[in-house]
Amino acid sequence: MPTHTQLLIAVADGEHVRFLRPAGDNALHTVMSLDSDAAHQRSSDLRSDRPGASMHSDSTAHHAVAPKHDPHQQEKMLFGHEVARQLNAAS
Repeated sequence: MPTHTQLLIAVADGEHVRFLRPAGDNALHTVMSLDSDAAHQRSSDLRSDRPGASMHSDSTAHHAVAPKHDPHQQEKMLFGHEVARQLNAAS
């Protein structure tokens, strides 16, 4: 029988997390799980604003400016912060 009944194990990646606790039968049981809402969305769905455009002073041509941050990476970071909040709340 486990002696650490307060032990909470988090198994996570950038999109999903499962919180597990050991039980009396030495098996791990899922207490809670979370999924990222933005995990399978397109980048255009994550950000409503289109990238800006630049214009050369000697021409009428416009060029799209690539965004500096990947929206999926930002969402993974926000999801990681939410997982950390859940762990802090459980401690």
